[in-house]
Amino acid sequence: MVAGGGCGGVAAAAAAAKAGAKVFLAASHNYLGDDIAGTFQLWLEPGETPTTELGRAIFADPFSAEVAGLTYSYKADQPTVKPHLDSTPPSLLARKKEVTDAQHESVEYDEDVTITADLSEVQAVRAVELVAFNRAKDFQVGTVKLEVSADHKTWQDLGNFTCKNNGAVVRLTMPVKANFRYARLLVRRATQARRVLLGALAFIPEQAKPAVAKTKPVSRPLHVKTTLEKALAAAKVEYLYGCFPTELLVDKESTPAGLVMANRLGRQAVRAKVVIDATEHAVLARLA
Repeated sequence: MVAGGGCGGVAAAAAAAKAGAKVFLAASHNYLGDDIAGTFQLWLEPGETPTTELGRAIFADPFSAEVAGLTYSYKADQPTVKPHLDSTPPSLLARKKEVTDAQHESVEYDEDVTITADLSEVQAVRAVELVAFNRAKDFQVGTVKLEVSADHKTWQDLGNFTCKNNGAVVRLTMPVKANFRYARLLVRRATQARRVLLGALAFIPEQAKPAVAKTKPVSRPLHVKTTLEKALAAAKVEYLYGCFPTELLVDKESTPAGLVMANRLGRQAVRAKVVIDATEHAVLARLA
């Protein structure tokens, strides 16, 4: 049993799971990484390299040194829906900045939608990236079918790509390594999803200019949260948000044997052979 959803709690939970333990983590916030994504901002000094796998993943933020995509225009076969309307002519999906806010930075379609992009000329593209927002059974992308063409007449089917909806913002990277001018993306809703909210669409050139590294690489809070979620998923650790430890359970020898946590469902007791206190203020250690 791990109480606390900060980096230390996630690292402890993942390590214990990889060592063979069955692990449950209770996070008090509605996200992981509250120690650096909620209050602090950590960075690497010049020449500094993280020593752990999780540390390297946290600072391997693909947007800390962003590679600009190709300029393009696009059309959709479905109208956008209020309040998440696209501009006229459509341009929001081609924005250059990173999107993180579904309320203000999304384009909504209530049906499966086909987006056709025009790169103005045939260009060498190594990847197509689609950023979507995710809320299970509400707005969620299921699959994307990608086709490309040099003349808008003959189309090459590059296959269907499945969107892994782990996190509030999902980035689907489709490796293509092809030369084309036009791209056609059929974006299908996930099962039981009512709509899709898209944030950005990028075409990464084959010969992309290397981005200039920052003097002190800093990870965005969203990248930290997503990285920690992926770490728990990879280690098969079950976890819940919004859970606050209120009591420490002990056995007849007064050895810690679990905890009582409070959340929106009330209070639950969780029995455990080992209890790790990773809370911000050492709540369980104080109770002990």
